[in-house]
Amino acid sequence: MKRHLFLVALALIIVLSGQYLWLQQNKVKYEKKSTDEVQIPNSTAGLSFSYPFDEKLTLSLLTQIFEWEKRKFEQHFSEMSSDELISYLDFLSPPLKGAKVSSRDSHLPGALRSYRNGFHEGIDWYTGVTGITVNQTTPVLSMADGIVVRVDHDFVELTKKERTELLNIAKNSNQTPEYILDRLRGRTVWVQYPKGVLVRYAHLSAISKNVVVGKGLKTGEVLGYVGNSGTSDGVLGNDRGLHLHTDILIYNHLFWENLDKEQIRQVLKAIFF
Repeated sequence: MKRHLFLVALALIIVLSGQYLWLQQNKVKYEKKSTDEVQIPNSTAGLSFSYPFDEKLTLSLLTQIFEWEKRKFEQHFSEMSSDELISYLDFLSPPLKGAKVSSRDSHLPGALRSYRNGFHEGIDWYTGVTGITVNQTTPVLSMADGIVVRVDHDFVELTKKERTELLNIAKNSNQTPEYILDRLRGRTVWVQYPKGVLVRYAHLSAISKNVVVGKGLKTGEVLGYVGNSGTSDGVLGNDRGLHLHTDILIYNHLFWENLDKEQIRQVLKAIFF
């Protein structure tokens, strides 16, 4: 089985069976204390277990735990009904206080993005259409209890020339390349939640200083603030087009990839009522 290792914000992020993982073993590897113990979370049971640190043993145990969970999910994912997905994701809460999901197609998953030859992967939370007013002081809240696995504290905005070049590459591709999507998301925080659920919070204007890779977040905890980073307005340095973009993935699958437009609406309205 392939294991992908990423160096993110000076911490090792391990992606096992579609879950992004940060463990105490990273500190052990850097400090080389072989007697330390590593906490291995069991996301299904909500429990954790301690084992003496051993890299091969740790990765083997994690692989078994997460691969079992991933296979269990994927066996039924393509046939999951809207109601089943609602039940699966009902532990999530709105990322903005008092906000409801927009009814506009362009703000929802699956909407075409012809300017980059792609589609919209997540949900946009704008002023008005979500029932609230947002600005650069609007807190972005964690949708559930989770672990931070990516933080862009050192984000540098694209120049107009750089963004234009990336969009030209995307237009000549079959679909927007992932590395370009990553730049267009602007300043982001990624949080790994239970049951293989990962949420990417994008276009932030700022990130809370205490939000770092490996930090545990509680439901409703502030992780950053609404912005327009990565967008055409962000490049121009103005305060227009402010909104939060959120992608919801389950074991690295976009939650909506087997749903039609109306089913997507049904799921989102039920979760973020």
